[in-house]
Amino acid sequence: MNSQKTIDALLVDDHELILIGLKAILAKSEIEFNQIHCATTGKGALEMIKKHSYDIYIIDIELPDISGFELIENIRDYYPHSRIIVNTIHEGLAFLRQMEKYKVNAIVSKSLDTQVLEDAIKTVLSEDNEKEAETITSSTNRDIASPKHNLSKDEITVLKLIAKGMSTTDIANCLFISNNMVETHRRHIHEKLGTRNMANMIMKGIKLGLIDLDE
Repeated sequence: MNSQKTIDALLVDDHELILIGLKAILAKSEIEFNQIHCATTGKGALEMIKKHSYDIYIIDIELPDISGFELIENIRDYYPHSRIIVNTIHEGLAFLRQMEKYKVNAIVSKSLDTQVLEDAIKTVLSEDNEKEAETITSSTNRDIASPKHNLSKDEITVLKLIAKGMSTTDIANCLFISNNMVETHRRHIHEKLGTRNMANMIMKGIKLGLIDLDE
């Protein structure tokens, strides 16, 4: 974990009920938070970051005044090594390409349980993650047989098709296999990459050079 005993967090979401829920989740977590500040607008968040540096930022991209991407860009301008988690309902490849561009540390789907968010925060705050997740590379020159993932050729193929937005049935038809086999490959990919949702599966695939953002 972070060398600091306590953590300062900034939560940004235009829905107050979500902010209340997020704050309650963090307050009850094993992570020792010092301050948990909230903002319902991008401009409000910007005023806060001008005055205070936070250890972690949890941001919804869809804000009423400025784009969440613009907010992330501003945070990076002030604090280049900020740890940023995007809390969103979006998981499409085009969206993930934006996440790569802005060097987001993690994505958590709003549909997932609270433990996933807590796990993501712990990972992002960890010292190992500081080195590993400073940037999400789009390089395709890495050895796809790297022991970092141990994915089989079939699993890599399924991962690439998932990244293209294909459904389980579409992938099954494309590869002439059953839906159950596709789901088995999907489960194995999650296990080997250490991911729990599609967005982070694809992000990890991008980082490992298994998914070409230019395809």
